[in-house]
Amino acid sequence: MRADAPGPGYVAAGLVMSSTVDVWHAGEVTALAVPVASGRYVAQRDQDVPERVDLTVPVEWEGMVLDPARRRAALGSDGHELAVTVHLETLDRMMRWTVPVGRFPVQ
Repeated sequence: MRADAPGPGYVAAGLVMSSTVDVWHAGEVTALAVPVASGRYVAQRDQDVPERVDLTVPVEWEGMVLDPARRRAALGSDGHELAVTVHLETLDRMMRWTVPVGRFPVQ
């Protein structure tokens, strides 16, 4: 466990969890801190590529089009990557942890 991870007392009391993604394309960020509406993270040791995320993000975020089916979208499957971050916060909002999960290609 990471030294800065929430202790058992915080986990037992309850934590609020949220996730965001930064969208990258060709080495540049095309959208920052896009909230994840829903999703899941899958890790399996017996796969060649052990990690996978399935995410739903808004179609538009802060004036940026994120719908891959639309022209000039800030998100697409042509080399875009998502840098996923999980945010944990105590119910009283006194403590907060930010956990980078990784960067994943959009498929």
